[in-house]
Parts: sequence; C-alpha cells; structure tokens
Amino acid sequence: MENRLKEMLATRGLSVSEFARMTGISQPTLHRIVNGVTNLDGISAVNFMSIAHGLGLSAEQIYFCDMNYDKEKSFIDRIWATTSPEGRKAMLANAYGIMQSYPQRDEGILPGLDNDIDTLKNL
Repeated sequence: MENRLKEMLATRGLSVSEFARMTGISQPTLHRIVNGVTNLDGISAVNFMSIAHGLGLSAEQIYFCDMNYDKEKSFIDRIWATTSPEGRKAMLANAYGIMQSYPQRDEGILPGLDNDIDTLKNL
C-alpha cells in the first residue's frame, strides 16, 4: 500500500500539526505515519479511520491511494456522521424536498437517496 498522506495534506493546505489537532492523533505518531516511518498497515484502525475522516475520504480511498476529493460531499458526510438520528431525519426530509422541487435531476447527483427516502417515509 502506497502512502501518499503527505501529498494529500499538501493538497488540502494542512500541516502535520494542524491535521494532528483535527484528528486527535498525537503529532509524533502522525508525523511517523505521514513520513512513512510507520507503515499504514501497522497503524490502529482508529487512527486509520481518523485519518480518512479528517481528509474527507473513505478508508478504501486511503488504502488504495484514491486522491479524488469532493469538498462539498466531505462536508456533508462529516455532518451526517456527527448528527443525531433526529438530525439525519431532518437532513433526509430536506433532501426529499429538493428532489420534489427539481424532478428533472440528474440521477447521478443523489445516488442511493431514493432508498433513504423510502426509509424516511416509513418512520
């Protein structure tokens, strides 16, 4: 597995210190990971997921060095991950309202939302 964390941080304008504060990983530990002293295969699952979440990427994207980064999607994913079940219902209701207002939407914009809407309707 290739470690491109240094490049990923640079792309986002983040220093190791800033990223350590964001993720809650100690700066020395993160420095060793980013600089390849500690192999990504050797870090804890918690640290691995913290890195992925902090970069706005999935664990798979980190593991396979997928550099695609969608800032808006990342922001929404972070909100979703930290929102209560009631807040998630509100988010889905808003998305449903948008879908109803724009019925000619591109099907690729909101993949999987139809399943979430069905879930929302059954609540």
